[in-house]
Amino acid sequence: MGSLSLQDDNTIRVSIPVLGMDCYECSKIIVKTVKKISGVQDVNVNYIMGTVEVNFQPSKTSKAMIEKAIEDAGYKIAYKSYATMTDKMKSLFLKK
Repeated sequence: MGSLSLQDDNTIRVSIPVLGMDCYECSKIIVKTVKKISGVQDVNVNYIMGTVEVNFQPSKTSKAMIEKAIEDAGYKIAYKSYATMTDKMKSLFLKK
C-alpha cells in the first residue's frame, strides 16, 4: 500500500503505486496536479516503475488527499484497483 517515512524536517515521504501512467506526459500531469495541494513539498514520478513519491506536511494534507487528486486526474492507485479486481483478473495480473 505504498511506503511512508517521516523525514528530518517533519514532513512525510510517501511512495504511491499508480496504474495508467505510460509516458512522460502522464508524469507531468500528476506532478502538476499534486503540486497544487497545500502542504506538498516535492513530487517525483517514475512512470516506468509506476510510482509517485510525494514529500508533504501532514499538518496541511494527507496521503488520502494526494491519492484522491491522482485519481481525479484519471489514474488509479494500484492497491485500491487490485482490491476491486475479480478473481479472474487477479490471476491474469499475477500470472503464476
